[in-house]
Amino acid sequence: MIVRAAEIAKSLNELRASNVVLLGSLSNFVPIKKDAWIKSIKKNVPGYVVEVNLKAFEEGRKIIN
Repeated sequence: MIVRAAEIAKSLNELRASNVVLLGSLSNFVPIKKDAWIKSIKKNVPGYVVEVNLKAFEEGRKIIN
């Protein structure tokens, strides 16, 4: 499967979030609850980009579902 993470991140005006788009896609295959992923993003991403990274994560999840 091809995940066009850079295109999605660019549409969110934050190309650096492409890794979180990929993480969102991956999360569909790993037995970790969605809430745990979100908690980890909030804890590990700088505050000023948390929201865009959460959007990137959700967009990545949508690719697979």
